[in-house]
Amino acid sequence: MPQAGLLAEPSVRSNTVPEGCAARPGRNQPPAKERPQRSSLTHGEIALVVSMSAVLLISFIFPPGGLPQVPICYFAVLTGLPCPGCGLTRGFCAIAHGRFADAWAYNPFAFALYGLTVFFLLYPWLTRWLSRLRQRLVRWRVPLWLSLSLVVAMWIFGAWRMNQAKPIQPPASEARAGLK
Repeated sequence: MPQAGLLAEPSVRSNTVPEGCAARPGRNQPPAKERPQRSSLTHGEIALVVSMSAVLLISFIFPPGGLPQVPICYFAVLTGLPCPGCGLTRGFCAIAHGRFADAWAYNPFAFALYGLTVFFLLYPWLTRWLSRLRQRLVRWRVPLWLSLSLVVAMWIFGAWRMNQAKPIQPPASEARAGLK
């Protein structure tokens, strides 16, 4: 009498799983497709969220003219000319306080970088809600061409601004208020 099981002939082999044994995907059972669920943020995502939150919080706390007078741009300190990034901090603060014309006067790239800051703050959740977002961003090389084009445009703007040879001045609204 032939035994049913693994060594039995194919015509006699049983497809049932003996009691107490776990089922294994075999020829007759397709493997279960499980989508990996990430419920918590990775360390890199936590660092991204914390840093973007800090940038936005600081921009809401300080008004553009009320920033501490600490020189953070060594290029401007050494040459007296604005670098391509001069005015971004004050521009962020102006955007956070709804003073868009002042933000444009400080540095027009503040709008693009503020938008990117908000995007990167929401990025970990956006990639979970919109599952194909991360794949499309990588496939289209968005981070690469976006960052390169932004850096090139900022350098062109900085060269133009340095060519104008105007020292860094506050917008008219701050000059009227007596703020520096």
